[in-house]
Formats: sequence, structure tokens, C-alpha cells
Amino acid sequence: MTSAELSTGLIVAAYGKRYDIELASGERISCVTRGKKSDLACGDRVRITPTSSGEGVVEEILPRSSLLYRSNAFRSKLLAANVTQIVIVLAAKPSFYEELLNRCLIAAEAVGIRVLILLNKCDLEETSAALQQLAPYRALGYEVLALSAKQDVSPLRPWLAGQTSVLVGQSGMASPRW
Repeated sequence: MTSAELSTGLIVAAYGKRYDIELASGERISCVTRGKKSDLACGDRVRITPTSSGEGVVEEILPRSSLLYRSNAFRSKLLAANVTQIVIVLAAKPSFYEELLNRCLIAAEAVGIRVLILLNKCDLEETSAALQQLAPYRALGYEVLALSAKQDVSPLRPWLAGQTSVLVGQSGMASPRW
């Protein structure tokens, strides 16, 4: 099959070595890669060969505009590709880890993507202390948006429009109603 005959799609979910690919038509199919190793991430644009109804094989990864990954002394894990914005979700309670915030900012700066610091659960009394803790980041030019997702997420919508965003944060920071 030539490159022109392959279907093009977007990886929208990853489950080990199986990927959900959304085609231009909106159809989603489950794909695997050839061989044992795969260096794919959500957000990758790929070319695939359909193998049966709802199934396919990834043949090619298209060029990436950005790549976010997590690494430690032993290994790296791809998180997301072709992201234009990272939304770092923090909360007034439980208090957030500033080290995680700093690591996310470094990752975003390293690949040149936009950053939004989102302080959630702003209906709690701990909000003013959390906003004071974020004041130095705002002074450095980072955008800080405060909201309570359970009450109203509409202030976030303009920040997401036209962006390919990845939301990151500690467990317990986000609301189930995004």
C-alpha cells in the first residue's frame, strides 16, 4: 500500500500497545503497531492500514510539533504529542506540590508550549492562601485562572478554544465535571 492509500488519523487514547485512532470521518478504530516497540503518544497523527472492521495497524507517525514526556533515572514515558498548551490543574485544598508545578513549567518551556495555571476549588476558604502562593508565578508572566469547576467551568472555555491542551495535576485536584 502506498502512502497515499493509507488512512490518516489522530491517536485519542492509548492502552499499552493498542491505540484508539480517530479518522477524519470521525470514526474511531483500534490499532496496534508493527513490531514490539512503539513510541506513540496521544495526540500523534498517524497513517494506518485498516485490517478489518474497526481494526488497523499503525504504519507511520507523522512529524510532531511538540512532545511531552515524563522521565526518571531509569526510563522515559511519552505523555502527549502535538500539544499547544499545558493546563496545570492545582487546588486550594488539598494544597498543591510546588515541585510538581515547577516540573510542569520546565517541561512546557523546554518544548515552547503555552502554559495556564488553573487553580480549582476556589469556593474554599483556602483559596486566598493558594493565590498568594501563586503570586510569584503570575509575576513571572504565567497566566493563573481561578475557578470552581463544580460551580462553573465557563471561564476555562476561552483558554481551550483553538488549542490542543493537556491537563496535568495531582490526584484530587480536578472535578469530575470537566
